[in-house]
Amino acid sequence: MRRPWPVLLVLSLAMGVADRVDAGTVVTVSFSATDANGIIATGSFFYDQSHTVSITSGTFIFQGSLPVHGMSYQIASFPKVVASGAMCSKFNILTTGNGGMLFELDESSSAGCQVVVKIPTSMLSPTSLPFCNVFPMQGGTFTVAGGPHPYSGNITTVSCMQSMVLPAPQDPGEQQCVPTIIAATRSAAAPTLLCQPTATPCAATAARPRRAGCLARLFACRQVRLCRR
Repeated sequence: MRRPWPVLLVLSLAMGVADRVDAGTVVTVSFSATDANGIIATGSFFYDQSHTVSITSGTFIFQGSLPVHGMSYQIASFPKVVASGAMCSKFNILTTGNGGMLFELDESSSAGCQVVVKIPTSMLSPTSLPFCNVFPMQGGTFTVAGGPHPYSGNITTVSCMQSMVLPAPQDPGEQQCVPTIIAATRSAAAPTLLCQPTATPCAATAARPRRAGCLARLFACRQVRLCRR
């Protein structure tokens, strides 16, 4: 009969890895819109799905650099606007509009532009942010107020992708990295990098020397005794 300790060792290692993964999922929604004059705007926004609801049910307020969040958009051929983390003076998501079937993002940056994205969805939760499965392929509105290029158009296409946030290091000896989030694009060109790392990638953590196990020490002692005989 085989001894069960190898199986128990594998299970223990798996449980240790599971405990290490404590980050959420980044949901990235990309869209394009057209206004009454036929002017096209494209944009995308992303958020950490694990972010908790505020005191007000159905309202999720992002502040500072973490949890990760951000937005970018471009109207016609005007310069692209990119804001993420602390660059967003306001980044609120509402999930209770239209009886819980309207996703609304209210965002403003230090440039003074107020952006509102509204997308009709399937039923949303007032206590947790949605994954990609609730978003349609089209529908909604995209509005920019203030700033040099105000805009109001209907969203004609919507796409969504999910990716994992890098887990925060638990070991004090490891260097902490800022998550790099890449948003989906609608062309075959390289994706737009919205969040640049503020530090060089983490170097591999040096393996710590491990003490010999009980079995190894026992075998070593037996070998010494055999040699002395």
